[in-house]
Amino acid sequence: MEPCRKTLRVLRCYLRTETDPWALRSALVADLGIAERDLVLVDPESPRQPEAPLHLRHIAHDQGFRTEIVLHALASSLPGLETALDLAPRLSRLFKQDAVAFCDPNAPAAAPVTHGLLLKPDGMSYRVPLLRDGEELDIPTDIRQWEPWQ
Repeated sequence: MEPCRKTLRVLRCYLRTETDPWALRSALVADLGIAERDLVLVDPESPRQPEAPLHLRHIAHDQGFRTEIVLHALASSLPGLETALDLAPRLSRLFKQDAVAFCDPNAPAAAPVTHGLLLKPDGMSYRVPLLRDGEELDIPTDIRQWEPWQ
């Protein structure tokens, strides 16, 4: 289900622990300095979503990174928030936990995503292999597989 036909950007990130969707929405509204009406929490049961420049999908997972965040944004709605690489550090800082940007900073845009960027709450970042099991995502626990990133 697409929240809005005018969607131009899709930013996908994951948080390590389960996060309340309304707390996620409130934190993003405050951090981005936008009006609450401009960020709609997508109702997966509804075939039609309210008009807004930003639509937020929250997907809970049983394993690995427990919260998947998908932000659908109109190009003009979030200057400075172009990719998941811009969103993940905000999420890590706001929720004081590991976040993964579902985006490989080294890969060409059309390449399949095999690596992502892990953002730690202390500001450290690493390019990490992504381990997929169906819809769930995790990263290796062996930090020798993590590549420091700046």
